[in-house]
Amino acid sequence: MEETLKIRSVTLSGDGIANLENGKTVFVEGALHNEVVEVDIIKEKKKFAQARIRKILEASEDRIEPECVHAARCGGCSFWHTRSHFKLKQEAAYQTISRISKIPLPAFEALMEEEVPDKEWRVRATYHWDGVRLGFHAKKTKEVASVYECLVVAPQIKHAVLLAHDALRSSRTQKADVRFEVDGDNAYITTKSFALKKLADQDGISGLKIQDKFLGDREKVSIDLQYDGKTHQVNISPGQFRQANTFVNEHIGNFVASHIPKGSEVSEYFCGYGNLTFRYLAQTRTTFAFEASSESIAIAGTLATKFKCSNLNLARVDLFKKVPKISPIAVLDPPRAGAQIVCEALAAEKKCSKVIYVSCDPATLARDLSILVEGAFKVKTLLFADMFPRTSHIETLVILER
Repeated sequence: MEETLKIRSVTLSGDGIANLENGKTVFVEGALHNEVVEVDIIKEKKKFAQARIRKILEASEDRIEPECVHAARCGGCSFWHTRSHFKLKQEAAYQTISRISKIPLPAFEALMEEEVPDKEWRVRATYHWDGVRLGFHAKKTKEVASVYECLVVAPQIKHAVLLAHDALRSSRTQKADVRFEVDGDNAYITTKSFALKKLADQDGISGLKIQDKFLGDREKVSIDLQYDGKTHQVNISPGQFRQANTFVNEHIGNFVASHIPKGSEVSEYFCGYGNLTFRYLAQTRTTFAFEASSESIAIAGTLATKFKCSNLNLARVDLFKKVPKISPIAVLDPPRAGAQIVCEALAAEKKCSKVIYVSCDPATLARDLSILVEGAFKVKTLLFADMFPRTSHIETLVILER
């Protein structure tokens, strides 16, 4: 069925939103705000429909020709066809938070005034091998889109991907996931496929972890970590969660630290290996940091010893089940599932007067904000950071007080 539509807004996934004549919402892949498009309806449900552009009748002034040759098929990025990708993502994320939370929100702002580089920012990436292709999942499917020249991954990863592709192609491996991450001037590879063991001696590869075996010169990955105003080079385990964009991550850490007064008591939930913790730790009287991963807690403990931190109390806790300690200031940096149990505890405990929430998922953030507001917190600041340029993901920073 063919329709002509006027696009009224854009989703975080990069779909334009319009309405059919009967009022039903329709999502149009790749359409931009205010465009008039001729579309084919490809799927129709009871409450919404999905459509594909047949012809653009009136193009947005922000529409551009994608620089990425894989943009049409690869599902890794959603916004190579517009120069206003971050603006569109901010508006979409804000509307999502507002619609789900149903709470008063301040006007949003961008965390950073300067433009975030949209190329070669990604220091970790997991590629998929299907027996023929090495790449990312194709748009809206689990099929693998071959990506031989990704614009957003770091140069070290680009080199390693080409080596891995050749090694897998010459093997009989039918399926494999391969994680690449920057390790100084080289790349480190984590996988379950022994077809890649020959890469251990290749230039540009610092090491491999294949299942539980280490090959090459290194069993750790080197990253930069901020502590007490200085940058330190520290080692973490390959495959350990780390932020994909070190440039934006530094700005987020500085923001969090700037909102923690000297001499404070802080409880941080989902602390990981201490990515945020060590940025503000030196200015606190005492910090309690909680994380479910025993490996992350072990790394944080090693770093605390290295920095001679006597004010850090670490504990391994499943924060989806219990909240062991509440302080006057809470720092939250949860995974996409959010922090519902933690927020319920903070809302109920009057001791906590300030929450600094760093979120990677607007929907679960909205749920958690509504819980905190029910506990008499008010949203004072709402900022967005383009941690993942050109993709559908966005980082949100919120400060709440009561």
